[in-house]
Amino acid sequence: MSVIEVNHLTKYYGKARGIVDLSFGVDEGEIFGFIGPNGAGKSTTIRLLLSLIHPTRAVPPSLARTASSTGRSSGETSATCPPRSFITIV
Repeated sequence: MSVIEVNHLTKYYGKARGIVDLSFGVDEGEIFGFIGPNGAGKSTTIRLLLSLIHPTRAVPPSLARTASSTGRSSGETSATCPPRSFITIV
């Protein structure tokens, strides 16, 4: 069962490309990570999934919607760190 599913997601910032035609799914219990070079669209994808920004085309299922179906608020099921944040694990 997919807990996150994205189909043909596109985001442009004016004429600049954010992401184009991105599709993927994450199944329940699966560990999923984004890796890629700077400018690949990782942060844009996360911001779209968290509904912090709006897509140019396609609407991914929102994490908030998935969370609300389980009786939890989106703040209890998702978090994001801004780019260039520093995390120290002691």
